[in-house]
Amino acid sequence: MDHIDLSKYFVVKGYKTGRPRCDQQKLLKVILFAFMENGISSLRDIEKFCRNDIRYLYLLDGMKAPSFATFGNFIRNELTDSIEKIFLDVNAYIFQQDHVDLEHTYIDGTKIEANANRYTWVRKKSCTKNHSKVFEKISMLIDAMNQEVLGYFNLKLEKREEYATFMRLKKDHMGNDQLLPAYNLQMAVCDEYIAIVDVKPYASDMECFVPLMEKF
Repeated sequence: MDHIDLSKYFVVKGYKTGRPRCDQQKLLKVILFAFMENGISSLRDIEKFCRNDIRYLYLLDGMKAPSFATFGNFIRNELTDSIEKIFLDVNAYIFQQDHVDLEHTYIDGTKIEANANRYTWVRKKSCTKNHSKVFEKISMLIDAMNQEVLGYFNLKLEKREEYATFMRLKKDHMGNDQLLPAYNLQMAVCDEYIAIVDVKPYASDMECFVPLMEKF
């Protein structure tokens, strides 16, 4: 991480009052390490690690343990649009140092269940009928928010729809071979390094292949 120029991804702001600003590169190191060690980590757990775990204290390098809110704001404001580019920069450095063979790649994937109520089913006819009405109402609400509130903060919400697709998963918690809303996660690996990750709402791996290779 110390060999990557991360300054281009973080907005520099001047603060005349309040708490001293946290070092964003240290925040990123802590977040990546927490997710690497524990999988999906809660922000409150990360705050606790920063107070009690000597490895996190080492990564903070003298900086006071940030609060869970600080981590949340940092992820939301600084990493949402840049984390994939940072991932590519880190990869580029590793690939150069370890002379990774990028001419050969191995692809594997899995289907992950969407963040939906797993015990709720809806009818297609009802969804199709009400979808356009709901989206129209949401669009009007977003336009109002952009105009009346977020415009003052130089922010804007985008109107777009992303769907999960019903597909069969390897782990069937219902035990009845039920189709579940899910996404297809695909990874391309070079010399044991994950080179690229892509997520698509396609049940078939073949439909994911071309977008993954174009991204690679």
